[in-house]
Amino acid sequence: MTDDAIIQAFRQTGSSGKAAKFLGISRQTVACRLKRLGIKLQIQPTTSDRPITVTEAAWLAGFLDGEGWFGVVSKAGYHRLRAKVDNTNRESIERVKEIINGGVLKCRKLSSQNKQWQDCFVLQIEGKALRRLLRAIRPYAVVKREQVRLCDEYLNIAGCGQIEREARTRIKIALQECARNGFKRKLANGSS
Repeated sequence: MTDDAIIQAFRQTGSSGKAAKFLGISRQTVACRLKRLGIKLQIQPTTSDRPITVTEAAWLAGFLDGEGWFGVVSKAGYHRLRAKVDNTNRESIERVKEIINGGVLKCRKLSSQNKQWQDCFVLQIEGKALRRLLRAIRPYAVVKREQVRLCDEYLNIAGCGQIEREARTRIKIALQECARNGFKRKLANGSS
């Protein structure tokens, strides 16, 4: 992808995310190229009209401690930080989406595999909504405290060089290890 194509897409769409989607490349690639070319990105204000209350933040932390996942997803060589929460209760998942004012809600049709299973609702959280979520739950997270800390660290890495890529890779591995250790603890405690 040429620098000129990236600049043109950015100017036409008005954001690095929309330019990336238009070009079929990652937002991080667009942002890094624009930064290298000296083009400043405007930081958009938060997407929410109101702050998350202490009660909502504590509820979110508890819900994600039990039902959430934090990690780095990779697709076509690009890496993106993501939180995911899934549950068979759609109302709970929609409440998370409403509080953080973001995320993509999907439904896994498990009932088609087994009539006794309920469908599972999945909320995938990235970008501004993820930053908002992490800020809110950090003081209250217990089980996922280390993952929340690692996600904050990942998001605060600026730049696109080799050192930054190595730091992101180190955090990705640490997040995978946290998830594995949590699963091992569940097995040791006899839960599934």
